[in-house]
Amino acid sequence: MMEEMNTFEGRQNLVFKIPEPVCTNSAWTRGTNSASGGLRSLRIVMPLAMAIEILQQVDLNIFTTQAGAVECWPEDLNSPEQEVRFLNCKNMNEGSGAMQVTQVQREVPEGERKIHCKSVELPLNYHQRMIRYTFRTPPKTGERGETLEPAEWLQKCNRYIKQWMDLIIAEKKRQLHLPEDMWPPWPPRSRVSDVMTMPMVMWLSKAPKENKTRKRKSEGQTCPAHRGPPPPPPHTRGFGMSGGYRR
Repeated sequence: MMEEMNTFEGRQNLVFKIPEPVCTNSAWTRGTNSASGGLRSLRIVMPLAMAIEILQQVDLNIFTTQAGAVECWPEDLNSPEQEVRFLNCKNMNEGSGAMQVTQVQREVPEGERKIHCKSVELPLNYHQRMIRYTFRTPPKTGERGETLEPAEWLQKCNRYIKQWMDLIIAEKKRQLHLPEDMWPPWPPRSRVSDVMTMPMVMWLSKAPKENKTRKRKSEGQTCPAHRGPPPPPPHTRGFGMSGGYRR
């Protein structure tokens, strides 16, 4: 299925596989990686149901303008307070690192926190392997090489992301029957009841710390009752199938 993803609708190189890092790399030791715009990406493992929801609720304006970045508001998820784990060498060995997905952006104002992902991992044994795949935007051309209208391109991006979801779910169904020696530290095998409770690793971006001078100036001020710019048009938010993959 990965080859089908890579050649989505007759195109090439629509999946970028990041080279696997050595054990001393900060991706392993710290569970972090530098990202654009002063961000850091954190290695987070979560239930598959949450990962699929993040993909379902993708903001297509962000996806198409930021080279395949998947972003959504935490409140768009069914259970944003559900436990996830931050993965680095210490946390994996000690079984710690519990947090909520909303904490990944904890250093920006609460009303501006968003979930932002650019790459995912598919292997079950994330404690032994780190194989990352990065999303890409499909080209703006059709099967005959014609230039697509904006609405047609958004539909194509929708299909691309949905094919990613299908691939991920199919792989997790296969992993559900793998032997115990391949099972990661979290979640315990006893807590996995079906495919949607399987572990899924996503690299989520974390904003830089808020400027202290700006913070001092803003103390005592009342924040406006909105969370930034107005939302994009409805046809660019999610798939309109919010119940499609939920248990």
